[in-house]
Amino acid sequence: MCIRDSSQTITYGLFAARTRSNKEFNRELAFKYIPHTIGILRDVFRFISLEDPPKSLGVIVDDIAEVLQVTDVKKILHDYFVEGKGKDPIIHFYETFLASYDPETRERRGVYYTPEPVVCYIVKAIHSILKTHFNLHDGFASSQVTVLDPAAGTLTFPAEAIKLAMNEFISKYGKGGKNNFIKSHLLPHFFAFELMMAPYAIGHLKVSFLFDELGYHLSDDERFNLYLTNALEMEDLSQTEIPGLGSLSEESHLAGKEKKEQPLLVIMGNPPYSGISANTNNWTEKLLKQD
Repeated sequence: MCIRDSSQTITYGLFAARTRSNKEFNRELAFKYIPHTIGILRDVFRFISLEDPPKSLGVIVDDIAEVLQVTDVKKILHDYFVEGKGKDPIIHFYETFLASYDPETRERRGVYYTPEPVVCYIVKAIHSILKTHFNLHDGFASSQVTVLDPAAGTLTFPAEAIKLAMNEFISKYGKGGKNNFIKSHLLPHFFAFELMMAPYAIGHLKVSFLFDELGYHLSDDERFNLYLTNALEMEDLSQTEIPGLGSLSEESHLAGKEKKEQPLLVIMGNPPYSGISANTNNWTEKLLKQD
């Protein structure tokens, strides 16, 4: 992870931690509010919160935490998601920010978010095709459906599919079984891969808040199946010696298991918008050159 990715990840991680804190918040407490199942972020914040980071880093993180302590972050997100002041503010957390902060990385990695109306159209079209062409009358809510976004960014496509599946389930079967529906279908059957650490952190923040709004609170041993991985790589990462990133290899192993073993019915989303990608590897190069 480069310095820019690290700084963005720490900032978004602090924001995510703050949304889970109802009272006091500071650098030392941030680690407490990072979900146990997101090992990479916990590694980062274990180092920042509980160990001995460089003094300059500690000062900066303390400043950010102090601002977040006096900010009603839940009200901000609630105003957008529930009261209609904006459909999805988190879609702008990364791509819009990156356009000003680091346009070179934005161009090199092809980080351009898909407009919400386009996302809604594509997801609704898939939902309809599942019903009409595959005889899955509940669309995304059908128990046979498994979904992957291989270049998920901040989870715009999976989030829309989750909302559509929930609406379909509730309209047909009522609200009584929605928690079981989330546990038995949405959490085990929806998957996403993301290559860059910052949108990965934002994606976990986004889906956690989405489930909160649906009335389901992820427990410490639950996570959405968003993995930090290169969708085009099949080999697991070896154990890293980088301080604070010991869980990278475990994340890679979990992602690799899904790549090799998980049957998928729906692959959706938009790939990175880049004519000349920085994301290359031997496997894809050989595949492209085959006759």
